[in-house]
Amino acid sequence: MYLSLGLGGLESGCQRRDGEACEVLGDYYSGQHDKSVRDPVKDKKYYDSACSAGQKKACNAPVSKGPPPPPAGPSAKGPPPPPPPRKPPPTPPN
Repeated sequence: MYLSLGLGGLESGCQRRDGEACEVLGDYYSGQHDKSVRDPVKDKKYYDSACSAGQKKACNAPVSKGPPPPPAGPSAKGPPPPPPPRKPPPTPPN
């Protein structure tokens, strides 16, 4: 919850040409804090916005390369295996 609030606030600041907010978003999406959120398209976008807003360091920031890593968790592994077949109930004696 707090992460989405923070990212939303930074996004809002970046849209208002706050270069520092854009640079922080570039750092976040470059995977500096968490490699699982790396997004080369977003980090370039935010670094470019930060540079345009006067953040000199963002102009030379290394942009991540390659696709983002696959998501972690159960959905990343595919669907769960089917349950084992059930044994039929025993037949009653006559």
